[in-house]
Amino acid sequence: MTVPSVRMLPPETAFRLVTSERRRRVLAVLFDAGRALDERRLARRVVARSEDADPVSVADERVDEMYLALRHGDLPKLDDAGAIVHHDAAGEVELGPASDDLRPLLRYARTGEL
Repeated sequence: MTVPSVRMLPPETAFRLVTSERRRRVLAVLFDAGRALDERRLARRVVARSEDADPVSVADERVDEMYLALRHGDLPKLDDAGAIVHHDAAGEVELGPASDDLRPLLRYARTGEL
């Protein structure tokens, strides 16, 4: 039995969130981690995923660029929609109550199957 998510995202919001490849990677990294990540670790893993590289081998400059892009663009959008919870003061990010609404769309974006 599937338990409905705590919060249902309107379809247009869900589609808008997953049209960005970077936001899809953020969500995928958080789903894979299964726990909150600090912003820099999240940025490093998103870069590693985009470059198909080991997170340890990612250049710090690329992590800094991604950190800024996430902090000032993607994290606020995902947080406003409830897909993530951004604990700004602690510098941590975790999946939010609406994240499960996005899981089928992320799967479809990755595999073409629902």
